[in-house]
Amino acid sequence: MSEWKKQIKDVVGQYEGETLELFKHLHQHPERSWQEHETTKLIKNELAKLDIEILDIGLETGVVGLLKGSVEGPCIALRADIDGVPMIDEEKSGCDYPSKTPGIVHACGHDTHTASLLGAAKVLAAMRDKIRGSVKFLFQPAEEVNKGALHMIAQGCMENPTVAAVFGLHCSPEVPVGAVAVKQGPLMAAVHRFYINVHGKGGHGGIPQRNRDPVVGAAAIIQALQTIVSREASPLQPAVLSICSVHAGEGMTWNVTPELVKLAGTCRSYDKEMAEKFEPAMRRIINSVAEGYNLTADLEYN
Repeated sequence: MSEWKKQIKDVVGQYEGETLELFKHLHQHPERSWQEHETTKLIKNELAKLDIEILDIGLETGVVGLLKGSVEGPCIALRADIDGVPMIDEEKSGCDYPSKTPGIVHACGHDTHTASLLGAAKVLAAMRDKIRGSVKFLFQPAEEVNKGALHMIAQGCMENPTVAAVFGLHCSPEVPVGAVAVKQGPLMAAVHRFYINVHGKGGHGGIPQRNRDPVVGAAAIIQALQTIVSREASPLQPAVLSICSVHAGEGMTWNVTPELVKLAGTCRSYDKEMAEKFEPAMRRIINSVAEGYNLTADLEYN
């Protein structure tokens, strides 16, 4: 083992316990997108201990840290996301450090990502005399709502100094502990969110001829949207369209046709051309099916 690698391994071992404790703390105290105030405060405190400069670029949540090496050179950025996700019930993962924040959980690994980046900051700060150039640490808010990265870029996180390359990671239950997976080409899919409202006319379920039933229309829309992947996407290019939420009526009403059905879901692909197909194809199908059922519908596509 080279002296360089040995030094890295020794420093990593030094901070392994601290990093694990940070992970557990973050897991117990998740915060939703744009509300990561305590997480932001914790990150800033940890970076300050390491004498890493915290750049003021006007972020209410999220952090940009800058570590300058001993020799001039390019700036490399390391990135992690910091927000949690909504949860209907309490966490039932079985771990001995479950979320203490009602309605929020770190179920997408951002606690791992944040702790890992803080651990990397500790290691690199201990070896700053070996660094040729500088390292930016990007702790990104609001990843779960697909807006945090664009916000940080607009605020100037990639400038002063200009970032030459960005490295990030995402944990995966399919990759064994201690291993890192890489591949040529895209590994993480582009993610789009959408919301569909199907409007009808409510009334009594026993006299359907007086109503315009959005439940039946919504079911038809759900089925028809699946043809975008099965008939409009290349079988050689992975694509996903999933309806993940369906809401109709008040509670478990059994005899009243509602006026509105709300759907929510996601589109994912590795291919830019396919990513651009989703929205116009969805609008065509949603509007046509809704009209066929004497309904109206609208699509919000992010």
